[in-house]
Amino acid sequence: MSGGPSAARLLARPAALALAGALVLTGCGRPAPAPTTAAPTGSPVTVTAGQTRLEQAVAAVVERHLRHRGHPVQAAPEGASPWTVSGEGSVAVVDTLRLALEADPAGMLPAPTAAGSATGAPAAPSVPASGTASPSPLPLGRAPRAGGPEEAERVVEAGLARAAAGVDVALPPGSAEASASPSPKPTLPGREQAPEVLASSPAVLQLGVAVTAATAARGQMDSMDDLNGHCVQQTVAVPTHLGQAPELERATSLLYERLGALAGCRPASWSTAAEDVTAPLIVDEARAGLVYTTDPELDPSALVLLGDATGVLPSGRIAALAQPEALDADAQAALKEVLDALDAEALTVLARVTSGPDALSAEDAAQYWLVTQGLEVAPEGWIAPQGSWF
Repeated sequence: MSGGPSAARLLARPAALALAGALVLTGCGRPAPAPTTAAPTGSPVTVTAGQTRLEQAVAAVVERHLRHRGHPVQAAPEGASPWTVSGEGSVAVVDTLRLALEADPAGMLPAPTAAGSATGAPAAPSVPASGTASPSPLPLGRAPRAGGPEEAERVVEAGLARAAAGVDVALPPGSAEASASPSPKPTLPGREQAPEVLASSPAVLQLGVAVTAATAARGQMDSMDDLNGHCVQQTVAVPTHLGQAPELERATSLLYERLGALAGCRPASWSTAAEDVTAPLIVDEARAGLVYTTDPELDPSALVLLGDATGVLPSGRIAALAQPEALDADAQAALKEVLDALDAEALTVLARVTSGPDALSAEDAAQYWLVTQGLEVAPEGWIAPQGSWF
Protein backbone atom coordinates (compact mmCIF):
# COMPACT_ATOMS: atom_id res chain seq x y z
CA MET A 1 0.00 0.00 0.00
CA SER A 2 1.66 3.24 -1.08
CA GLY A 3 -0.10 5.82 1.09
CA GLY A 4 -0.97 5.98 4.78
CA PRO A 5 -2.82 3.37 6.86
CA SER A 6 -6.25 2.51 5.50
CA ALA A 7 -9.02 4.83 6.62
CA ALA A 8 -11.43 1.99 7.40
CA ARG A 9 -9.05 0.47 9.90
CA LEU A 10 -8.02 3.77 11.44
CA LEU A 11 -11.56 5.04 11.82
CA ALA A 12 -12.63 1.77 13.43
CA ARG A 13 -10.66 2.90 16.46
CA PRO A 14 -12.82 5.07 18.77
CA ALA A 15 -10.07 7.64 19.29
CA ALA A 16 -9.94 8.27 15.55
CA LEU A 17 -13.63 9.08 15.15
CA ALA A 18 -13.32 12.55 16.64
CA LEU A 19 -10.60 13.36 14.12
CA ALA A 20 -12.45 12.07 11.07
CA GLY A 21 -13.68 15.44 9.91
CA ALA A 22 -10.33 17.14 10.33
CA LEU A 23 -7.96 14.61 8.86
CA VAL A 24 -7.25 13.94 5.22
CA LEU A 25 -6.60 10.22 4.98
CA THR A 26 -5.39 8.09 2.13
CA GLY A 27 -8.35 6.06 0.90
CA CYS A 28 -10.91 8.80 1.68
CA GLY A 29 -10.41 10.48 -1.69
CA ARG A 30 -7.62 10.48 -4.21
CA PRO A 31 -4.72 8.24 -3.18
CA ALA A 32 -1.65 10.02 -1.92
CA PRO A 33 1.50 9.56 -3.97
CA ALA A 34 4.01 7.11 -2.59
CA PRO A 35 6.87 8.71 -0.64
CA THR A 36 10.12 8.89 -2.52
CA THR A 37 12.56 6.18 -1.52
CA ALA A 38 16.25 6.88 -1.84
CA ALA A 39 18.07 5.05 -4.60
CA PRO A 40 19.92 2.05 -3.19
CA THR A 41 23.30 3.33 -2.12
CA GLY A 42 23.99 1.30 1.00
CA SER A 43 24.85 -2.33 1.41
CA PRO A 44 22.02 -4.90 1.38
CA VAL A 45 20.63 -5.90 4.77
CA THR A 46 18.86 -9.10 5.78
CA VAL A 47 16.51 -8.69 8.76
CA THR A 48 15.53 -11.66 10.91
CA ALA A 49 12.77 -11.26 13.51
CA GLY A 50 12.00 -13.18 16.65
CA GLN A 51 8.81 -15.21 16.99
CA THR A 52 6.50 -12.76 18.73
CA ARG A 53 4.15 -10.23 17.14
CA LEU A 54 6.00 -7.32 18.77
CA GLU A 55 9.40 -8.45 17.49
CA GLN A 56 7.97 -8.82 13.99
CA ALA A 57 6.34 -5.38 14.16
CA VAL A 58 9.63 -3.73 15.12
CA ALA A 59 11.42 -5.70 12.39
CA ALA A 60 8.96 -4.30 9.82
CA VAL A 61 9.75 -0.78 11.03
CA VAL A 62 13.49 -1.48 10.76
CA GLU A 63 13.10 -2.85 7.23
CA ARG A 64 11.11 0.15 6.04
CA HIS A 65 13.53 2.63 7.63
CA LEU A 66 16.51 0.88 6.05
CA ARG A 67 14.86 0.99 2.62
CA HIS A 68 14.19 4.68 3.00
CA ARG A 69 17.84 5.19 3.88
CA GLY A 70 18.80 3.54 0.57
CA HIS A 71 19.54 0.00 1.75
CA PRO A 72 18.07 -2.93 -0.21
CA VAL A 73 16.40 -5.26 2.29
CA GLN A 74 16.49 -8.98 1.62
CA ALA A 75 14.16 -11.61 3.01
CA ALA A 76 15.60 -13.74 5.78
CA PRO A 77 16.13 -17.39 4.85
CA GLU A 78 13.31 -19.70 5.86
CA GLY A 79 13.83 -21.00 9.38
CA ALA A 80 16.39 -18.31 10.21
CA SER A 81 17.03 -17.93 13.94
CA PRO A 82 18.26 -14.87 15.83
CA TRP A 83 20.86 -17.14 17.43
CA THR A 84 22.51 -17.79 14.09
CA VAL A 85 22.37 -14.28 12.63
CA SER A 86 25.81 -13.72 11.12
CA GLY A 87 27.50 -12.67 7.94
CA GLU A 88 27.55 -9.54 5.84
CA GLY A 89 24.46 -7.37 6.25
CA SER A 90 22.61 -9.62 8.71
CA VAL A 91 20.66 -8.25 11.66
CA ALA A 92 18.11 -9.73 14.06
CA VAL A 93 15.38 -7.84 15.92
CA VAL A 94 14.65 -9.58 19.20
CA ASP A 95 13.07 -9.47 22.62
CA THR A 96 16.15 -9.96 24.81
CA LEU A 97 14.08 -11.32 27.69
CA ARG A 98 12.68 -14.14 25.61
CA LEU A 99 16.14 -15.10 24.31
CA ALA A 100 17.70 -14.82 27.77
CA LEU A 101 15.04 -17.11 29.26
CA GLU A 102 15.93 -19.66 26.60
CA ALA A 103 19.70 -19.37 27.03
CA ASP A 104 20.02 -19.16 30.81
CA PRO A 105 16.70 -19.59 32.63
CA ALA A 106 18.39 -20.26 35.98
CA GLY A 107 20.49 -17.11 35.67
CA MET A 108 17.45 -14.96 34.88
CA LEU A 109 15.15 -16.69 37.39
CA PRO A 110 17.12 -17.78 40.49
CA ALA A 111 15.29 -20.59 42.28
CA PRO A 112 13.66 -19.46 45.52
CA THR A 113 14.03 -20.94 48.96
CA ALA A 114 10.56 -21.19 50.45
CA ALA A 115 9.92 -20.27 54.05
CA GLY A 116 9.56 -23.27 56.32
CA SER A 117 10.31 -25.80 53.58
CA ALA A 118 13.43 -27.88 53.16
CA THR A 119 12.50 -28.71 49.58
CA GLY A 120 11.93 -25.15 48.42
CA ALA A 121 8.30 -25.87 47.49
CA PRO A 122 5.73 -24.48 49.93
CA ALA A 123 2.64 -26.47 50.71
CA ALA A 124 -0.60 -25.26 49.18
CA PRO A 125 -2.67 -23.03 51.46
CA SER A 126 -5.59 -24.68 53.16
CA VAL A 127 -9.04 -24.05 51.70
CA PRO A 128 -12.10 -24.19 53.94
CA ALA A 129 -14.45 -27.04 53.13
CA SER A 130 -17.29 -24.66 52.36
CA GLY A 131 -15.15 -22.83 49.83
CA THR A 132 -16.64 -19.51 51.03
CA ALA A 133 -13.84 -18.18 53.21
CA SER A 134 -10.49 -16.95 51.96
CA PRO A 135 -7.63 -19.43 52.19
CA SER A 136 -4.86 -18.77 54.67
CA PRO A 137 -1.89 -16.89 53.15
CA LEU A 138 1.38 -18.74 52.68
CA PRO A 139 4.65 -17.82 54.36
CA LEU A 140 6.67 -16.34 51.50
CA GLY A 141 10.14 -17.49 50.53
CA ARG A 142 13.22 -15.57 49.42
CA ALA A 143 15.28 -15.35 46.27
CA PRO A 144 17.57 -12.94 44.46
CA ARG A 145 15.82 -10.51 42.15
CA ALA A 146 15.02 -11.82 38.69
CA GLY A 147 17.32 -10.70 35.88
CA GLY A 148 16.79 -7.22 34.46
CA PRO A 149 17.51 -5.67 31.04
CA GLU A 150 21.29 -5.46 31.49
CA GLU A 151 21.51 -9.05 32.68
CA ALA A 152 19.31 -10.16 29.78
CA GLU A 153 21.70 -8.53 27.30
CA ARG A 154 24.70 -10.20 28.92
CA VAL A 155 22.95 -13.57 28.79
CA VAL A 156 22.02 -13.06 25.13
CA GLU A 157 25.56 -12.08 24.12
CA ALA A 158 26.96 -15.08 25.98
CA GLY A 159 24.47 -17.29 24.14
CA LEU A 160 25.46 -15.74 20.80
CA ALA A 161 29.10 -16.50 21.60
CA ARG A 162 28.24 -20.13 22.30
CA ALA A 163 26.26 -20.35 19.07
CA ALA A 164 29.16 -18.85 17.09
CA ALA A 165 31.46 -21.45 18.60
CA GLY A 166 29.12 -24.32 17.72
CA VAL A 167 28.10 -24.89 21.35
CA ASP A 168 24.52 -25.31 22.54
CA VAL A 169 22.91 -21.94 23.21
CA ALA A 170 21.07 -23.08 26.33
CA LEU A 171 23.15 -23.67 29.42
CA PRO A 172 22.54 -27.03 31.10
CA PRO A 173 20.81 -26.77 34.50
CA GLY A 174 23.26 -26.65 37.37
CA SER A 175 26.27 -25.58 35.29
CA ALA A 176 28.71 -23.19 36.90
CA GLU A 177 27.98 -20.55 34.28
CA ALA A 178 24.24 -20.92 34.76
CA SER A 179 24.54 -20.17 38.44
CA ALA A 180 26.86 -17.22 37.96
CA SER A 181 25.47 -13.68 38.19
CA PRO A 182 25.96 -11.65 36.15
CA SER A 183 26.24 -14.07 33.27
CA PRO A 184 29.77 -13.86 31.82
CA LYS A 185 30.76 -13.84 28.18
CA PRO A 186 32.56 -17.15 27.68
CA THR A 187 35.95 -17.26 26.03
CA LEU A 188 35.28 -19.56 23.08
CA PRO A 189 36.76 -20.08 19.63
CA GLY A 190 35.10 -17.66 17.23
CA ARG A 191 33.99 -15.26 19.98
CA GLU A 192 35.33 -12.32 17.98
CA GLN A 193 32.94 -13.21 15.14
CA ALA A 194 29.87 -13.50 17.37
CA PRO A 195 27.00 -11.05 16.94
CA GLU A 196 26.29 -8.64 19.77
CA VAL A 197 23.67 -6.15 20.90
CA LEU A 198 24.16 -3.15 18.61
CA ALA A 199 21.25 -1.09 19.92
CA SER A 200 18.38 -1.54 22.35
CA SER A 201 15.18 0.27 23.26
CA PRO A 202 14.84 2.68 26.17
CA ALA A 203 11.55 0.90 26.87
CA VAL A 204 11.83 -2.03 29.25
CA LEU A 205 9.88 -5.20 28.51
CA GLN A 206 8.91 -5.95 32.10
CA LEU A 207 6.96 -9.12 32.76
CA GLY A 208 4.18 -8.42 35.23
CA VAL A 209 0.94 -9.74 36.67
CA ALA A 210 -2.39 -8.13 35.81
CA VAL A 211 -5.82 -8.58 37.40
CA THR A 212 -9.17 -6.96 36.75
CA ALA A 213 -10.05 -3.81 38.68
CA ALA A 214 -12.82 -5.76 40.43
CA THR A 215 -10.41 -8.48 41.55
CA ALA A 216 -7.93 -5.88 42.78
CA ALA A 217 -10.65 -4.07 44.74
CA ARG A 218 -12.10 -7.23 46.31
CA GLY A 219 -8.68 -8.53 47.33
CA GLN A 220 -7.21 -5.10 48.17
CA MET A 221 -4.39 -5.89 45.75
CA ASP A 222 -1.68 -3.37 44.98
CA SER A 223 1.43 -5.52 44.81
CA MET A 224 2.31 -9.01 43.70
CA ASP A 225 2.46 -10.43 47.22
CA ASP A 226 -1.19 -9.43 47.65
CA LEU A 227 -1.92 -12.44 45.44
CA ASN A 228 -0.94 -14.61 48.39
CA GLY A 229 -3.68 -17.17 48.90
CA HIS A 230 -5.92 -15.74 46.17
CA CYS A 231 -4.82 -18.07 43.37
CA VAL A 232 -6.02 -21.26 45.04
CA GLN A 233 -8.57 -23.19 42.94
CA GLN A 234 -8.09 -20.53 40.26
CA THR A 235 -6.45 -20.27 36.83
CA VAL A 236 -3.60 -17.95 35.88
CA ALA A 237 -3.28 -17.09 32.17
CA VAL A 238 0.10 -17.17 30.42
CA PRO A 239 0.64 -15.96 26.82
CA THR A 240 0.89 -18.81 24.33
CA HIS A 241 4.30 -17.68 23.04
CA LEU A 242 5.66 -18.03 26.56
CA GLY A 243 3.71 -20.95 28.00
CA GLN A 244 3.76 -23.28 24.99
CA ALA A 245 7.29 -22.74 23.63
CA PRO A 246 9.32 -25.95 24.06
CA GLU A 247 12.56 -23.96 24.35
CA LEU A 248 11.10 -22.04 27.31
CA GLU A 249 9.84 -25.05 29.26
CA ARG A 250 12.49 -24.70 31.98
CA ALA A 251 11.93 -20.94 32.18
CA THR A 252 8.17 -21.22 32.61
CA SER A 253 8.67 -23.84 35.32
CA LEU A 254 10.92 -21.41 37.19
CA LEU A 255 8.44 -18.56 36.65
CA TYR A 256 5.67 -20.63 38.21
CA GLU A 257 7.95 -21.64 41.07
CA ARG A 258 8.90 -18.04 41.83
CA LEU A 259 5.27 -16.86 41.73
CA GLY A 260 4.34 -19.61 44.16
CA ALA A 261 7.20 -19.12 46.61
CA LEU A 262 7.62 -15.32 46.43
CA ALA A 263 4.06 -14.14 45.79
CA GLY A 264 2.03 -17.01 47.25
CA CYS A 265 0.29 -17.58 43.91
CA ARG A 266 -0.10 -21.32 43.39
CA PRO A 267 -3.11 -21.75 41.09
CA ALA A 268 -4.97 -24.93 40.25
CA SER A 269 -3.96 -24.47 36.60
CA TRP A 270 -1.91 -22.36 34.21
CA SER A 271 -3.78 -21.58 30.99
CA THR A 272 -1.63 -21.06 27.89
CA ALA A 273 -4.43 -21.14 25.31
CA ALA A 274 -4.55 -17.39 24.60
CA GLU A 275 -1.83 -15.15 23.20
CA ASP A 276 -3.69 -12.11 24.54
CA VAL A 277 -4.32 -12.88 28.21
CA THR A 278 -6.56 -9.85 28.68
CA ALA A 279 -9.45 -11.79 27.12
CA PRO A 280 -9.61 -14.62 29.71
CA LEU A 281 -9.21 -12.04 32.48
CA ILE A 282 -12.13 -9.94 31.28
CA VAL A 283 -14.51 -12.90 30.97
CA ASP A 284 -13.37 -14.23 34.36
CA GLU A 285 -11.75 -17.38 33.00
CA ALA A 286 -8.53 -16.51 34.85
CA ARG A 287 -7.84 -14.83 38.18
CA ALA A 288 -4.57 -13.24 36.98
CA GLY A 289 -2.44 -13.07 33.84
CA LEU A 290 1.21 -12.67 32.92
CA VAL A 291 1.68 -9.64 30.66
CA TYR A 292 4.28 -7.13 29.57
CA THR A 293 3.70 -3.86 31.40
CA THR A 294 3.64 -2.07 28.01
CA ASP A 295 0.66 -4.18 26.83
CA PRO A 296 -1.67 -1.75 25.02
CA GLU A 297 -4.81 -3.54 26.21
CA LEU A 298 -4.23 -2.94 29.93
CA ASP A 299 -5.85 0.49 30.19
CA PRO A 300 -8.72 -0.07 27.71
CA SER A 301 -9.57 -3.30 29.52
CA ALA A 302 -9.43 -1.65 32.98
CA LEU A 303 -6.78 -4.10 34.15
CA VAL A 304 -4.54 -3.40 37.13
CA LEU A 305 -0.81 -4.16 37.15
CA LEU A 306 0.43 -5.40 40.49
CA GLY A 307 3.65 -3.87 41.80
CA ASP A 308 6.81 -5.98 41.87
CA ALA A 309 9.11 -4.24 44.33
CA THR A 310 11.00 -7.43 45.18
CA GLY A 311 11.82 -8.39 41.58
CA VAL A 312 9.79 -11.59 41.29
CA LEU A 313 9.63 -11.37 37.49
CA PRO A 314 12.33 -10.58 34.90
CA SER A 315 12.65 -7.92 32.21
CA GLY A 316 14.46 -7.19 28.96
CA ARG A 317 14.36 -4.84 25.97
CA ILE A 318 13.83 -4.88 22.22
CA ALA A 319 17.28 -5.05 20.63
CA ALA A 320 19.09 -5.35 17.32
CA LEU A 321 21.74 -8.09 17.11
CA ALA A 322 24.49 -8.14 14.52
CA GLN A 323 28.22 -8.38 13.97
CA PRO A 324 29.31 -4.71 13.99
CA GLU A 325 31.66 -5.21 11.06
CA ALA A 326 28.85 -6.81 9.02
CA LEU A 327 26.85 -3.57 8.68
CA ASP A 328 28.00 -0.27 7.21
CA ALA A 329 27.88 2.88 9.33
CA ASP A 330 24.65 4.16 7.79
CA ALA A 331 22.80 0.88 8.42
CA GLN A 332 23.97 0.94 12.03
CA ALA A 333 22.80 4.54 12.35
CA ALA A 334 19.38 3.60 10.95
CA LEU A 335 19.03 0.77 13.46
CA LYS A 336 19.97 3.08 16.30
CA GLU A 337 17.43 5.70 15.18
CA VAL A 338 14.59 3.19 15.37
CA LEU A 339 15.67 1.55 18.61
CA ASP A 340 16.36 4.87 20.35
CA ALA A 341 12.81 6.01 19.51
CA LEU A 342 11.24 2.96 21.17
CA ASP A 343 10.44 4.43 24.55
CA ALA A 344 7.53 2.97 26.54
CA GLU A 345 4.88 5.13 24.86
CA ALA A 346 6.18 4.53 21.34
CA LEU A 347 6.45 0.79 21.94
CA THR A 348 2.90 0.67 23.29
CA VAL A 349 1.61 2.55 20.23
CA LEU A 350 3.33 0.13 17.87
CA ALA A 351 1.94 -2.84 19.79
CA ARG A 352 -1.53 -1.31 19.69
CA VAL A 353 -1.67 -0.71 15.93
CA THR A 354 -0.43 -4.24 15.17
CA SER A 355 -2.80 -6.15 17.45
CA GLY A 356 -6.51 -6.76 17.80
CA PRO A 357 -9.27 -7.08 15.17
CA ASP A 358 -8.42 -3.72 13.60
CA ALA A 359 -4.68 -4.31 13.37
CA LEU A 360 -2.89 -2.60 10.51
CA SER A 361 -0.72 -4.53 8.14
CA ALA A 362 2.96 -4.61 9.04
CA GLU A 363 3.80 -2.13 6.26
CA ASP A 364 1.00 0.30 7.15
CA ALA A 365 1.88 0.12 10.84
CA ALA A 366 5.55 0.73 10.09
CA GLN A 367 4.72 3.81 8.02
CA TYR A 368 2.30 5.17 10.62
CA TRP A 369 4.85 4.70 13.40
CA LEU A 370 7.80 6.18 11.50
CA VAL A 371 5.78 9.26 10.49
CA THR A 372 4.49 9.87 14.01
CA GLN A 373 8.02 9.50 15.39
CA GLY A 374 9.38 12.05 12.91
CA LEU A 375 11.59 9.47 11.18
CA GLU A 376 9.71 9.62 7.87
CA VAL A 377 8.02 12.43 5.98
CA ALA A 378 4.27 11.99 5.54
CA PRO A 379 3.11 11.56 1.92
CA GLU A 380 1.39 14.49 0.28
CA GLY A 381 -2.29 14.59 1.21
CA TRP A 382 -1.78 12.49 4.34
CA ILE A 383 -1.94 14.26 7.67
CA ALA A 384 -0.18 12.60 10.57
CA PRO A 385 -1.72 13.09 14.01
CA GLN A 386 0.04 14.97 16.76
CA GLY A 387 -0.75 12.15 19.14
CA SER A 388 -1.95 8.57 18.88
CA TRP A 389 -5.10 7.90 16.86
CA PHE A 390 -5.38 4.70 18.76
